[in-house]
Amino acid sequence: MSEALLALALTFPNLYLQGYTLVIFLVLLLGMVYDFIIKKKLAFTREERQAKSQLYSEKTTTGSSRGSANVVASAIIVDVLSSRILGKCSLARRLSHILMLWGFVLSALGLLVTDFVSGGTVTLNPTSPLVYLGIPGNLMLLLGSLWYLPQRVNVSHEGDSSLKVVPADAFILNLLIAAVLGIAYGTLSIYGYAAASEAALVGYFAAITVLIVFGPWTKFPHMFYKGGVIILDKVDESKGITPLPTDSDQGGVS
Repeated sequence: MSEALLALALTFPNLYLQGYTLVIFLVLLLGMVYDFIIKKKLAFTREERQAKSQLYSEKTTTGSSRGSANVVASAIIVDVLSSRILGKCSLARRLSHILMLWGFVLSALGLLVTDFVSGGTVTLNPTSPLVYLGIPGNLMLLLGSLWYLPQRVNVSHEGDSSLKVVPADAFILNLLIAAVLGIAYGTLSIYGYAAASEAALVGYFAAITVLIVFGPWTKFPHMFYKGGVIILDKVDESKGITPLPTDSDQGGVS
């Protein structure tokens, strides 16, 4: 990029970005607390695990030699980060979730890395993590969201048009808007359109803010809740607590 284009690139104090990141992180934590405690998801999960422990006795023959840390690490890598459980639904559903998950991770990393590597100011150009991580991250979010649209429950099971929008679709539409604005600000900043990239960046941050603030009323906390449940299930399985019938159960039935 020429010096003229770099001079046109959007520049703003890094303190603004750090302050925004801190506030949005605190709002996210408050949203998680609301979803887990006020909406009683945490209590529901605890009751479900207790009921499962009572129904299915622990089997000493199960591989309990694996430490809890190994079980948790395996669950995160093999099951959560690869959306393995969604493979039971369909390959397309799993792949769309993988794209959205890793797109979100890349976009978040772009924001966090920019907070720490920038000096007193942030300049949006090809060397900014907010751009070179944000563009592929938001492209993955966009593709994953578009791929997911026709797989929604109201579409796949009720035979509705994929263009039909209901209140429950607010989350996925919010992701689409954020992804488009994220791609726009990155592309515009690369080519030095400062005014347009600034408008796109403001819109992008606004979309992220809406996603976080209204998270407890959307499927956003689901990614944290479901991931946690998967890990807990794997820990239970390593202890022999499983919904699968034991040999004695099968003998009793026969």
